[in-house]
Amino acid sequence: LNHQYQFEEFMVYDSNLLDLKEALIGKTFHEIGFPQEICNSIHQHLAKTLATNNKQELDLMLTIENEETWFSVISSVWKKGNEPEKFMCIIQNKTKKHLEEQDNYKQFKALENSIDGVAFLSIEGFCTYVNQGFAKMMGQQMEDLIGIHWRKVLMANEVKKFDDEIIPSLYSKGMFLGTINGSRKNGEIFPVSISLTVTPDFGIICILRDLSEIQHM
Repeated sequence: LNHQYQFEEFMVYDSNLLDLKEALIGKTFHEIGFPQEICNSIHQHLAKTLATNNKQELDLMLTIENEETWFSVISSVWKKGNEPEKFMCIIQNKTKKHLEEQDNYKQFKALENSIDGVAFLSIEGFCTYVNQGFAKMMGQQMEDLIGIHWRKVLMANEVKKFDDEIIPSLYSKGMFLGTINGSRKNGEIFPVSISLTVTPDFGIICILRDLSEIQHM
């Protein structure tokens, strides 16, 4: 791009976009259909690139054919010999990555808000994540459970059950579903449905469901 933000050269790495080249040369982003507010963002981005003389990246979203398209503009200042400075921009489609991140975020929020207790354990057995439901079930604060080993939150007989039965079954099958007796910080014992799943890095996802009310009924 030149300093009037016009396309002077355009290279594509997708054969389906070859027709774009002739349509873009000599035009600005606004002239090819970008909304003015998007153009303003790009102009500010390019002005920062020129002022700092450092590579800059800008994430944007356009609605194309009624679908959201997310892309990034990575720009740097380009100068060849005595020619005037220009902008070299790389435009990447990030729609797939953005949608994956959105799905991951939704899944994580679902874990955070679940009434079931959810915890992630490292391969060594230390707690790396708990949701509010897990902490409440154990009668503890979330921050007090992070970094603690699973043996510290179980009664001695349940630890033995894990060592003798549950852990061998878990790592031979990749998952375990059963019931144990949980122990709250105040010493209260309560029945728990427990689901364990081995992760690709050999950690464990632990989901607990308090069965006290069901047992009472």
